[in-house]
Amino acid sequence: SNEPFADSRRNRLRSKLLDQTFVGLQVGASNVKETNSGSAPALGLNLGTNLDETFGVELGYSYGKQKLSLGLASRGSNTDAGQQLPLGGANDAALSTHLFSGEVQAHLTDPVKRLRPYVGAGLAWRTSTLSENSIASAFGQSLSGGSLHQSTLGGMASAGTKLRIARSVHLGFALRYFLPIVRQDARLEQPTDALPDTNSANATKLTQADDSLTGSSQYQVFGGVQVSF
Repeated sequence: SNEPFADSRRNRLRSKLLDQTFVGLQVGASNVKETNSGSAPALGLNLGTNLDETFGVELGYSYGKQKLSLGLASRGSNTDAGQQLPLGGANDAALSTHLFSGEVQAHLTDPVKRLRPYVGAGLAWRTSTLSENSIASAFGQSLSGGSLHQSTLGGMASAGTKLRIARSVHLGFALRYFLPIVRQDARLEQPTDALPDTNSANATKLTQADDSLTGSSQYQVFGGVQVSF
């Protein structure tokens, strides 16, 4: 009978797969919820390994940048920033995010299976920068390029699957959600030519109220390749 040989071969494959560590490159889309601007392209890197036949750990990094129309040029000194409309639909700001995550993943199939769906949960640290674009307004003014920075600690939830196409190569697909828990106070930086008098005409149109964007939750969709060693 070939059954003992088949079982032995399967066990060797199982052991090899469980001992592997993988690195991966991901591409996809990212959407910071409060921007209401739709998703934007994003890139990611991940590093992971198995703990046992069911559980694994994964460290990840991702970067995304969304172009925004906030109507900054029409903001007055006493105007509620949250009520402004975009000026002519122009992109007058950009929100960039760097997200560092660590999570535990629970796989739903045996390690030898080619398709391994999973769910994951963990923690993540995100730094966000809302940058004012230097563009001319309809009123003869120009936005001067200030920025708002904020760091956030939060929870990470994910669901995805890995498809083995060779012993050391997998394709991966993942949906990820970042929920802020603790936010640092946002730091507003004036453009260089507005200092030291931040009430000058060159002062940024961004305000502390814009931390609703830098501190918002975030969705990601990624696909990519993982190589094991």
